[in-house]
Amino acid sequence: MFSVAPILSLEAPFGSEAFEKKLEKLKSISGILKSSPPARDALPWTEAGTAVPRGALTEVSGPAGSGKTEAVLKFLAAHTAPLGRVAWIEDRFTAFPTGFSQHGVDLSRLLFIEGGKDSIWAAHQILRSQIFGALILFVRESTLSASQPQIELRRLQLSAEQSHAAVILLTHQPRPQGASWPISLQLRMDARTRKMEILKSGKNKTPSRLIQAV
Repeated sequence: MFSVAPILSLEAPFGSEAFEKKLEKLKSISGILKSSPPARDALPWTEAGTAVPRGALTEVSGPAGSGKTEAVLKFLAAHTAPLGRVAWIEDRFTAFPTGFSQHGVDLSRLLFIEGGKDSIWAAHQILRSQIFGALILFVRESTLSASQPQIELRRLQLSAEQSHAAVILLTHQPRPQGASWPISLQLRMDARTRKMEILKSGKNKTPSRLIQAV
């Protein structure tokens, strides 16, 4: 038997009574999960040959079945103590808690949120609480504004800086590199080889070698 992490769906009209009730539930769960503020040190990702920065955005991209989710789960399991509480946000809930447990992730430390079109908003609320050491956010084409995706990510980066949390974005395609895209570390999974490539890091902004991820 295992303990299932709290699961919260925010799919309700913004500003409606139902939405406000779910917001209060989110605040309540956050209070239950309250722990010491996250530390500020970077977290080594051995399989990737790099470290995940706190207070910044990390992107892990790759097509479905490439192994990016499994790689992130192994990362979370390796840093249970320093990360503390972890929020996992998807627009449509597809995670399988049993799979998390099989990869060594402590479910009692996780909060799953189904955010729908308000996933970015939910991410900001989680980060502003400053009680989560990491936030995992699935970013689909509909998650970010079609007209200003860079601005939304920059706002998310600012929230990450204020909370000192490690924010990991899971995407199908890597975001473009450049000053307008505030992503500190970019990793890409190859579906055929199941290897991880460092596209961008604080120390090296050019493509690096492929790293065996699984």
